[in-house]
Amino acid sequence: MVHALQSIGIVFDGPAARRGGDGFDELLRAEYQRGYDAGADHVNRQIVEQRNEINQMRALLFENAEKAIDVAVTEVRGALPQLALQVVRRLIAGFEWDAQSVAQVAESVLIEAGVDPSEVELRLNTLDFELLRDLDPSMTDRHPGVRLVADARLERGGCEAVTRFGKIDGRISRKLDRLEVAMEGKS
Repeated sequence: MVHALQSIGIVFDGPAARRGGDGFDELLRAEYQRGYDAGADHVNRQIVEQRNEINQMRALLFENAEKAIDVAVTEVRGALPQLALQVVRRLIAGFEWDAQSVAQVAESVLIEAGVDPSEVELRLNTLDFELLRDLDPSMTDRHPGVRLVADARLERGGCEAVTRFGKIDGRISRKLDRLEVAMEGKS
């Protein structure tokens, strides 16, 4: 009686096959090797497919990470000018103005005015006016034609020069506004 071994695709005739006759062992080894090779090929194809999937996922991960970094950098760049201005505003708010600092602000406004200093009215915050008048009398010596005027509406460190040509706004808030415009690239 002949039986088909469907799992390995061979036919044997019972007792003769059990004794190992007629090349059965060689046929069995060959079929085993064929099955092993088919399994190895299948596993290798799966490994290649998985490797390709991993490479695609890695590429997508890096692409998404790069996009996220670009978005974060753009957001940080957009926020930096405002953060810097907030820091400057806080520093200025807590700044202790002395006569030298007030004199430097006044000198910068006079330089910006660029006109004959004998025709300038220099307006200062009331406390700054007193500091400059009392602690730095050399200001009036250096600029004898400049008339110092106390102006309560100006904040500490702010200064305005009024000339026959107009007014030079040296208030800190105005300087910060100009700085903000420059930092944001506005015109």
